[in-house]
Amino acid sequence: MEDFEKIYRKFLNQECSPEEANRLLRFFETEHGDLELSKLIENSIDTASDETDLSPEDRIVIEKIGIKISSRNQKKIFILKKWISYAAVSILLLCLFAWLYQTRFVADDVQPEFRVVDISKEDVQPGGNRATLKLADGETILLDDSRSSIIVGQNSIMYDDIDQPIVTMPSISVNDTLILSTPNGGTYKLQLPDGSMVWLNAGSTLRYPARFDEEHRSVHLEGEAYFDIKPLLSKPSSNSTSKRISFTVYTDDQRVEVFGTQFNVSAYQEDKTQATTLVEGSVAVSKISMGNEVPTSVKVIRDKTYLQPGQQAQLGAWGIRTKTLDTEPYTAWKDGVFYFENTSIREALNALSRWYDIDVVYKPNVPNISLYALIDRNKPLSAVLKALENSGLTVKLQHSNNRYKLIVVGTKS
Repeated sequence: MEDFEKIYRKFLNQECSPEEANRLLRFFETEHGDLELSKLIENSIDTASDETDLSPEDRIVIEKIGIKISSRNQKKIFILKKWISYAAVSILLLCLFAWLYQTRFVADDVQPEFRVVDISKEDVQPGGNRATLKLADGETILLDDSRSSIIVGQNSIMYDDIDQPIVTMPSISVNDTLILSTPNGGTYKLQLPDGSMVWLNAGSTLRYPARFDEEHRSVHLEGEAYFDIKPLLSKPSSNSTSKRISFTVYTDDQRVEVFGTQFNVSAYQEDKTQATTLVEGSVAVSKISMGNEVPTSVKVIRDKTYLQPGQQAQLGAWGIRTKTLDTEPYTAWKDGVFYFENTSIREALNALSRWYDIDVVYKPNVPNISLYALIDRNKPLSAVLKALENSGLTVKLQHSNNRYKLIVVGTKS
């Protein structure tokens, strides 16, 4: 007990470390410790019934604890006009427990400025139509968030519902590269120069030419996109008949050769695997090693894996493996839906992190359970958290340094 008395005095003098505060809290949570805490506080407070009768030392003690609580909770501390011994003990007891609890939480995984978010009063809103377009000359255009799609024409770029160009490109070549980027919390739709459609998910970048050549079409993706590729044939010549103009999607680690027509590619750097999910047509997936340019610096192309509709190619450290599955959970995002079906916690929460632009932190020993949920992506985060809790996951939302942080505590027993 003498050791805890010393720690308690250090706490009153603002000399208590987070580790010592944790020890003190664990002791005070016991029945014996609770009684000892009351005695310690009673010994430091006079029995006078009026605030003015408190000793200067006692008022300093109260003020110190009040400052600690207010600096973390951002709440004004109201000092009662009348004090009696029992009330003073009770208030200080509550303040001490609150501060010690927060000190322990801060020491674990939260910045000192954190505050717990009451999701019923302060919800996190979903992402929307947000993107930037970088032109070949380096100019960057912030796209209108009240619109959802742009069209790349022969010498101009415009929104799909307005005839007036966003930008004109009087002289362009196949070497001019355009870059469409969405931030976390953003999505946008793009019609490529050949008429193909691309839906770009949150936290993604698509590099593509302002004009495709007549023999090959290729783009480079970082992140996730859904493709609907328009079949094209070359112009026949006097010596040859027309032939199919190929289309290829490159990521940093794979090449997807497109034979038709609708598929999803997910290639986020934070994910352990890259997934190509085929809805219609046929594609061939290869593991590659490449430099900064596409496609001339591809160094190695390994075994091709051909997919049929309803199949997915997963690229990881082991190479490429395929599986037959329901494609909808992997493509529903473009239609505004989170579709989690036997989805791992980290895969699901990575998607939420990107769409709601929040950070996710896992407490130790969180089991990797599977989640099952169908959630409208236009709903605020509270709806998603409710669905996660129904799936057996326990989470807490906090705010720190202008960022929201989702703490994954564990699973319900």
